[in-house]
Parts: sequence; structure tokens; C-alpha cells
Amino acid sequence: MAVGMRGYEALVLDMVEDPDFVHNLLEFCTEVIITFGKAIKSVCGSYPGLSDAWSSIPHLSPDKFLEFSFPYASRCIEVFEHSGWTFGAASVR
Repeated sequence: MAVGMRGYEALVLDMVEDPDFVHNLLEFCTEVIITFGKAIKSVCGSYPGLSDAWSSIPHLSPDKFLEFSFPYASRCIEVFEHSGWTFGAASVR
């Protein structure tokens, strides 16, 4: 979502030049994804799929992944998990 808003190159540059901005943007994106996921669940009975290829290694270094991707993706998964999130065919518990 953040890549869609800023573009990949600009977002990666922001990670170096203005990491606070990126964290604020990712906080916003995380809240939107959680709200959207809950809305989809209420209408369809299940959550939408969750994937994030742009922030995966090798697109980001392990350090950047741990700082800028992992905490926010984990938060989404944590919220969805407690709400009955299923990941593919297996339930995440």
C-alpha cells in the first residue's frame, strides 16, 4: 500500500532520508489494512489475503525488512489472527 502511494524508489529513499515519515506512513497503512480487513470479514465472512512482495527480501535488506516491514505486517497478522484469520488452507493460531 505504501509503495502504491509513494512509489518504490521514493519510499526506499525515504527509509534512509526520513525514516520517521516512513514509520508514520506505515502506521497509517497498517490501520487502513486492519479496518479494511475487518470490513471485508463482516461482509464476506473471511479476511482478504495478505501479501507484501515489495517489502520482502531481496527488495529490502534484512535490517530494513526488520525495521520497516516486519512490525507492521506482524500487527496486521496479530489482529486478524485473534479474529479468526486463516492463511491459505491452514489456520494461524
